[in-house]
Amino acid sequence: MLDYFKIPYCSSVLKNYLLKHSTLKFERDANNYTTDSNKRFATYKALDFETCKYQDKSEDLVIIDGSLHRFFNDGGDNANDFKLSALIKTALEFCKQFEIPPNIVKLQSPEFGLNIDLGFKPDEEFFDKFIVLQSDGGSVRPSTIDSKDKNGYKLGRYFTISDQYHFKIYHKVGNILRVEVRILKTQKLRMLHGLKNYNPTTFLEFLNPEVIQIIGNLILDTFDKILVDEHISDGGDISDDDYKTYLILKNPTTWRKGNLNKEERRKAKIKIQDLLDKYGHDSVKQTIHGLLKDKLEECLEMDKESLECFKILKAEDFLTIYNREIPPDYHSIESNLVEESRPCYSPDDLFNSIVKSLDEIYFEQVNLSLPPFNKFKRKLADFKANFIWAIKENKYLELGD
Repeated sequence: MLDYFKIPYCSSVLKNYLLKHSTLKFERDANNYTTDSNKRFATYKALDFETCKYQDKSEDLVIIDGSLHRFFNDGGDNANDFKLSALIKTALEFCKQFEIPPNIVKLQSPEFGLNIDLGFKPDEEFFDKFIVLQSDGGSVRPSTIDSKDKNGYKLGRYFTISDQYHFKIYHKVGNILRVEVRILKTQKLRMLHGLKNYNPTTFLEFLNPEVIQIIGNLILDTFDKILVDEHISDGGDISDDDYKTYLILKNPTTWRKGNLNKEERRKAKIKIQDLLDKYGHDSVKQTIHGLLKDKLEECLEMDKESLECFKILKAEDFLTIYNREIPPDYHSIESNLVEESRPCYSPDDLFNSIVKSLDEIYFEQVNLSLPPFNKFKRKLADFKANFIWAIKENKYLELGD
């Protein structure tokens, strides 16, 4: 399920709200000197909050990043199951507690992971079995994970597949093996979904059960592309030549870029897979695939409460600080400059008037079909948030297409 995420969002409204939040204790980071005197940091249940100025210093930037799974565990680890039902409820708790608009804020590099129980503690010898990943762009040799956290040393393998997504498989704790995918760009998801205009970017869209299913399938498909050594013993039915070929092809350096051309890689993959299927003593790949598939099906289950939570998150009137009406300051200098009385409209009144006009134009000129209609609704939602923000901040909007 969705675990690590990062939300960068330009909003002085959100910044001021978070700085006054009762559960967040903002302070400067004494370990990292910065000339930006506006930078403040706070941590709460494995989530890091940062406020600063954005690039040209004209906008306030809020950055929230961390593990939603660990937030669910009150700041603990992410070694247990985090089912879709728990994810939706946790997301609603997070959005309500910190007034986050899920249909507006965009996620950067979200991670999705599954935990499976191997029945034994995986060691370095176990991870040596993961030889190479055969991606669409060629062979990807794994990087070794060898780091230390509060649970001890963490072993595993990391595959930098492309600029679209990365894949990681590592020992979490005890007998738990964790398999993760990090989404860098959504082109791969569009290909899997089969819709050209499908482009999930917002927090709400990455909570969609259909998107979760697609990413779960991406985890399974990517794991299936890994060449796994099932251990072949010398002697027995295998010939000396085949055994020598096996020893060469199970060595990750054989698959190093430049050693084999495209056709040689294709033939080598077929050859070693044939040897492993015929003479291999283990069934590591088949076992892990089965455990991942079962875990994914288990984690996709939703109860009635989580379905109701998702409805709340999707509601257009989801209460956040962005759609609360702020009363005008009648004591301000600007208000005293008005020479004649004028009708007073709330941001929502103005927005609804604009939406009505846009609807008339849209339905006159465009045939209604699902993907463009959803895209149109998202653009309207973004426009609404920015429109209301601009009125509250007394700023001009730069309208795009």
